[in-house]
Amino acid sequence: MDGILIGRIVNTVGLKGEVKVLSYAENNSRFQSLPCIFTKDKEFEINDCRFHKANVILKLKGIDNLKDAESLKGEDIYFKEEFLEELPQDNYYVEIL
Repeated sequence: MDGILIGRIVNTVGLKGEVKVLSYAENNSRFQSLPCIFTKDKEFEINDCRFHKANVILKLKGIDNLKDAESLKGEDIYFKEEFLEELPQDNYYVEIL
């Protein structure tokens, strides 16, 4: 998988296709700066991002109903390496192979 693991879709929210994400990011606001995420099979544009307690709620383009959202439950989600944030001087990302 060529991407940075950022979370897992753990449930659906409502009837309009939103998904609840268990975030692996240090700060959940990281999702607000991402234009898209992808699973092992498909890339999704992020149409909306909001927060509820410790969870991230995403509205993904093309996921418009409960059935579509349910099909994503349990999927790990990733973002492209090109969207890594620049770190302060003398800070580094660690890649685990």
